[in-house]
Parts: sequence; C-alpha cells; structure tokens
Amino acid sequence: MSLNCHSYVKVVDGWELNGELFPSPEDHSKSLKSRFSEFCGQRKIKQTFISSQNVALIQYRMPARGTSFSFSVRYIKNLNPCNILLQLDETYTIRNYDRRSNCSISSLFPAGVKILDINVGITPTRERGTQFELGTLHKVRSECQKRGLDDYVQIGGSLGLDNGNMKLADSVCGLNSQPARSAEYIGCETTTVRLVSSGAFDNSVTVSFTRLTENDIDMYMSVICIPEDLPTE
Repeated sequence: MSLNCHSYVKVVDGWELNGELFPSPEDHSKSLKSRFSEFCGQRKIKQTFISSQNVALIQYRMPARGTSFSFSVRYIKNLNPCNILLQLDETYTIRNYDRRSNCSISSLFPAGVKILDINVGITPTRERGTQFELGTLHKVRSECQKRGLDDYVQIGGSLGLDNGNMKLADSVCGLNSQPARSAEYIGCETTTVRLVSSGAFDNSVTVSFTRLTENDIDMYMSVICIPEDLPTE
C-alpha cells in the first residue's frame, strides 16, 4: 500500500487471486500501476472506474467499527471484448479486431476445451475475401512461425491466474470451420485459451468450455497441474 491508512478501498482493473492477476500484465493494454486505484479517509469519490474486461475487483480493509463505503455498478456493452473470465460452461468467440493483441478466455475450474471454429494467421487484415480451408496445425507454434506467422492459439492450464505459468496442451493456427474431433482436457485450477495476434491478420477462434467432473478428472488429461506443496507418498 502506498497510502498510510488503517482502512482503505482499492479498485482493481481485472481479477486478483493469490497475488496473480487476470489478465496478466503482459496481456493488458494498461500498465500494472494504472490498474490499481487506492483510497482512504472521509471523502466522496466522484471518479468513475471502467474495467477493461468483464471482471473488476474491489478490495477493502476496515478494522474499526463504524467504517463503511458504498458503490454502484453499471454494466456496459463491450463491442470489442478481449479478455474474458468465465464462471459457467460456455461457448465463446474471441477476435483480435485487426489489432496487435493477446486475448484470453479463462475459467477458474478444470475444463474440457474444444475448438469449434478457427481462422488464425490466414485472412490478412482489411483484405477479407474467399479463403481456402487448409485445416488446423497442431502442437505448432514453431510450425506457424515457419510459415512466417506469429499468430496462434494456445490451450492450457495453470495453478493460478497468470497465464505466463501456463502448461500447454496444444498450440494451433489455420482455417477450419469444422469442430475439432476431440477436446483438450485441462486438469488445472485455471483453464485458458489465449489468442496471440500480430495485427497482420483478422483472427478469430470459437471454443467451448465444459467443466470437468470428478469422473472426468480420473480419466486421461491433456495437462494436469500439481501444486508444489502437495504431499507425496
């Protein structure tokens, strides 16, 4: 805390859990410092805070009786969503909207992830025309780069929110309107699909997230995350 206060309120542009942030600092358009706003004392805050994604966090510390704060929330339609934190099983499409960006969909639960449609590294920005489906390249950030591309989709999981620590199940690019034959099963506390875009292509990927049950987790996992402090026999 930079403020010398016993009680405080802090607004976070994103979500924080166990010291890790969503979106990760590398994938956010704002600097890390500008994503935190801290207040204390007796005053009315007239500032409006607009989150950059579908989650924001209010943290507070009020050790003394009689201290309080109030706030209001209004939901704004985001026409160009980038980073999304899921709470339920959902199907979602992420795009780069002709921009150089890194966009992620993350769930705070183990999930099966299936690609339903992908167009990454194929359609040049602002030159949308007829493109031939060449299929999907798998396990291939290197293969995508061999084609001169730095546009790809990562699927994986991690113990926390920072996708810099993500264990990869697959990296894909290409053009394919047919659903993948199988899903990637991510046995981690956080499941993530990350679209990396250079800005040279109009990229999009549609994926489905399905929460894994205990029976699912007992079966084959594409990736599994084991806490370092987990006791071993």
